[in-house]
Amino acid sequence: MRYFLPSAVRLKIMEKFPRSRVYLADKYLNLFDIFRRYPARIYIETGLLYGDSLKVAKKAGFVKLYSIEIDESLCKAGRKLFKKSAEILSGHSPNVLKKLLRDIDEPCTFYLDGHPQQLHGWPVLEELHEISKHHLKNHNIILDDRRFFGSGDIPTEVSIIKQIRSINNAYVFKYENGRFFKDILAVSVDYTT
Repeated sequence: MRYFLPSAVRLKIMEKFPRSRVYLADKYLNLFDIFRRYPARIYIETGLLYGDSLKVAKKAGFVKLYSIEIDESLCKAGRKLFKKSAEILSGHSPNVLKKLLRDIDEPCTFYLDGHPQQLHGWPVLEELHEISKHHLKNHNIILDDRRFFGSGDIPTEVSIIKQIRSINNAYVFKYENGRFFKDILAVSVDYTT
């Protein structure tokens, strides 16, 4: 069963995201709610595409925003679109994360939405490996497109969870609705237990 929005809300979302179809409007409203539930001052995403998720993150209240994209033409468009409100970084996401995390000394919210790259495959395990090397172990990690885990050369959900557990065994895993039902895996340290 999918989560559906009232028509008036869908129309409002469509005004803000004109490229998106109505079903994507559901995703971005769900994503806004998810970002609000996993707050941090710093937001780091892999996979910019047209910048829709970055727009949602900005509206959700993150203060410092980074987006990592391998396609230089998308980076150029993103830099023009976001000007100084977000830093658009070009390159293979694990390599860029490695450099970026050296200068960060506080918990972040990561939105891992990088897709298969021609020469590098699906980078999620490498991205998680770079996050695991950071000295802080209480970042929020949100992974999109769970429906693809285990397809073809894409890592399985078991291997992804194992990699996340290597960062912090106290992480709590939750399935969230995105564009599709329970298509997002959200991970955080549960301070209530």
